[in-house]
This record gives sequence, structure tokens and C-alpha cells, in this order.
Amino acid sequence: MPKLYSVRFEIGETLAEYKVARAALIRFQQGVQNAQHGFQPPKGTHPRHLDRALEELEGTYLIRMWAVFEAAWVSFWRHRTGNAGMIKAGNLIQWAKGVQEGHRAAEDVTDDVDRMRLYRNFLVHGDHPAPRVSIEDAKTHLNRHLVKLPDQWPGEDDE
Repeated sequence: MPKLYSVRFEIGETLAEYKVARAALIRFQQGVQNAQHGFQPPKGTHPRHLDRALEELEGTYLIRMWAVFEAAWVSFWRHRTGNAGMIKAGNLIQWAKGVQEGHRAAEDVTDDVDRMRLYRNFLVHGDHPAPRVSIEDAKTHLNRHLVKLPDQWPGEDDE
């Protein structure tokens, strides 16, 4: 049985993991740049790979965060509609506009989540540029949207 608390917790954990990974990469990058003992790039890599990893890190964790959010909504959509199929993320967000099982959400929350969805699509597919959404803002937007869900609902294994 999916629980809203667990979903929100996992989103927060994703942000914390991003912060730890970023701090570790920055420290490693500094060690490599300063030629400190024990700070050599792994075999077959170059410092430019480290630079690129740091540049791409936030997007990687933002994609993970979106996956947690989307999985929760897909699970609830399947429960409410009885449809075991797939639904496109944009359609899911529009469907979720009418959901009010939990707390009331701000009117602008769907627009914020949709902006994040477009940015996530750009990161994954690279075809339609979209304004950047920071991972901190993404966490806020997603959690503000998730309040619409009930505290728990039957999952696929429960039904």
C-alpha cells in the first residue's frame, strides 16, 4: 500500500543524496586539480570527465526525483481508474489537476510541476529546450503537488 509519507521521504532523500554526491565530486575535483596523493582520475578517464560529471549531476538526481513522483501518481491513477496501462506524464499531470483526495493544493502547483516535467523531458531527450528548474525548487514543487494525494491508497499488489 503506497504511503504519501514514504513518497515524500524518498524525494527528500534523493535531494540529500545529490548534496552528498556533489560535495564528494567537488572535493575529488579539487584533489585532482591540486595533484593531491590519492586523487587520481580512475583508469581510462580524464579530468574533463570529472568536470562533466559535476555539470550533469543535478540533472541526474532531478530525473530520479521525478521518477519517484511520477510512480506515485501512476500508482494512484491506476487505483482510481482501474487502468493497468500506461499514461503519458503530461496527461497524468492534467488528470491529477482534478484530484483532491488529500489536502488542498495551491492553484499554481500544476504549472510548477508541468515546468519541471518539461525540464526533465529536456534532460532526458534533449529535443525541446526548457527553462532550468533547480533540484531544490523541484523538491518543493513536487511535494506541493503530492499533498493532493491521500495518506495512503491500495497499490497494485493490494488490489
